[in-house]
Amino acid sequence: MNDRRILLVAYHFGPGAATGALRWNAMAHDLALAGWTFDVITLARPRPDGGPATAAYEFAPGIQVFPVPQPVWMDRVLDAAVAVKHSLWRGRQARAEAPEQETAPDPDDVRVRLPGASQGAYRDLLASVDAGRRWYAERSWVAGARRMGSALARRHRYDAVIVSSPPHLAHLAGIRLSGELGIPFVADFRDPWIFGHPRECAFSDLERRIGPRYEALTMRNAALVICNTDRARSAVADVYPAEARKLVTLPNGWDALDGVVAPDRGHFRVAFTGWLYPFTDPRPLFAACARLRQRRDPNASVLRLEFMGTRASFGGVPLHALARSYGIEECFLLHPRAPRAEALRFQQEAAVLVVFDYPHPLSVPVKFYDHAQMRGSMLLIGNPKGALADAARRLGQTVSAPDDAAGIDATLEAALDRWRRGAFERPLDGEGIFDRRRQCERLAEILASLGAAKAGVL
Repeated sequence: MNDRRILLVAYHFGPGAATGALRWNAMAHDLALAGWTFDVITLARPRPDGGPATAAYEFAPGIQVFPVPQPVWMDRVLDAAVAVKHSLWRGRQARAEAPEQETAPDPDDVRVRLPGASQGAYRDLLASVDAGRRWYAERSWVAGARRMGSALARRHRYDAVIVSSPPHLAHLAGIRLSGELGIPFVADFRDPWIFGHPRECAFSDLERRIGPRYEALTMRNAALVICNTDRARSAVADVYPAEARKLVTLPNGWDALDGVVAPDRGHFRVAFTGWLYPFTDPRPLFAACARLRQRRDPNASVLRLEFMGTRASFGGVPLHALARSYGIEECFLLHPRAPRAEALRFQQEAAVLVVFDYPHPLSVPVKFYDHAQMRGSMLLIGNPKGALADAARRLGQTVSAPDDAAGIDATLEAALDRWRRGAFERPLDGEGIFDRRRQCERLAEILASLGAAKAGVL
């Protein structure tokens, strides 16, 4: 490339963005240090420095950020309607129900919502309404991102436009800008869109119907398609064989911490950080900790099961009540959401770091990479034949299916023995297999090859 200037459309970017967005926060930073220049179009969100949400700012040398707002009127209307509904419902419950009793719930009362499974006509309708709200808002944001890209192109010449998703509709901005500016469009999928797995990857009928249409359009117009895992790349190649030559794999990774401390020696801490999604069933973890306590720690003097950053209830059941139903209430702690730096310190102190898999086999949860540079053991619950298992094998780890009680128990037993020995001399990924700097080097090669192909060098 000549001046190596990239127009990056990344809905999640910059301060306050979701953890998964750190892929481009870090990659753009490292590439800028190597001489690349990025103009980033992202969602306007409150800034930690108190500056105007829609004002352009410098994220780092060589990286200028241009926030674009998203309409919120539909969100406010729906939030108001839901608030009225909840108020009426609480009133009816207060009149109809007896005072709450301190009884443990039946774990079977927990509602787990798997993608593609009907939750009843009313809940299915609500899911479609919510999907429609998101699609409207994202489509409006995409139009604003395209206008911003066109304005920036009047000031600078770009070598490529890269779009990072989700939300996957953002790729429409890349398609339009690529055609308008005559530059290559690179589609970077941090998560799968449909990828031939509509029941597992799409969470509403609306998404399952509309997603494949825009996904196909994206694949046809992209000069390059970046997938997070080899399984995702293979899935795309199966669905779009004519576009297979465009596909590359660029896995996620971890960003090096200044120092990683050994786990807490006072308690055997089993920790989960992040959000419990409706499809993330925590019951196998609670049950395994209960069995471990019965076998090794009957007085609960050592075991701690700790969650950070999720709601106090899951599937209609309070997590503390769920812990009570398994007989480990005194072992369970729920911490509020915390800044990323604090969450990383919390993870370092854990003897066991828990990762719940996706409902599809194509992606690796981002927290796996954070945990890879920790010293504690990992407990991976999910698909033993999916992308998480592929990544885990590279670190000598295994994935246990949610119904594999023996496998989960064996992992916890081995972790407890390791904790008692204090065998935490090095991080799990001591070789730096998932060091994000390796992925940055690979991305630089990909972009250089794309520029060379455009210039007719290759």
